[in-house]
Amino acid sequence: SMLPDGGTFTTEAVATLACTDSDATIYYTLDGTVPSTYSHQYQNEPLSVMMSGTRVRIMAKAPGREASELVTSSLFIINSPPPVISETPGVHTDSTVGIIASADPNSDIHVTTDGSKPTFRSPKYNSAFGLTIRQTRTIVRAIAISRFMEPSKAVASETILIKTSTPEIDPDGGSFV
Repeated sequence: SMLPDGGTFTTEAVATLACTDSDATIYYTLDGTVPSTYSHQYQNEPLSVMMSGTRVRIMAKAPGREASELVTSSLFIINSPPPVISETPGVHTDSTVGIIASADPNSDIHVTTDGSKPTFRSPKYNSAFGLTIRQTRTIVRAIAISRFMEPSKAVASETILIKTSTPEIDPDGGSFV
């Protein structure tokens, strides 16, 4: 048996394999091939599934007996961890720089500032420069896309308010000759 039998997870899924025959060894594959006694041998430790679209296939074999029936899991869908948007709260003058981080350092973060939902075609965020916001009432939306995973759920910032700098008078009064 296998728990869970597929499903949707963030970052990774952890599966446990079991066989009621205590003499049996469980063999598994993660690439869709049929397992054999030459496949990975389950070590009674949680099995990590980190690639979206994986189906775990298992079979058991006890000494001197035929192999068990093949068991194939439902699909494992692995979502990228969502990014975190942080900016200084309050009203900003002229512009502000938003910082976006991801739990997966290898993920690409894509952003929008026009109200649309980000996709893999949206501009890629460059953490070396931050994200400069110059237009008031902007909402930053972002997704993370990690290799071998589905895109994360979109996250959004609070509404960012930018006001025009207060003009100055120079000199501010005084006597002039």
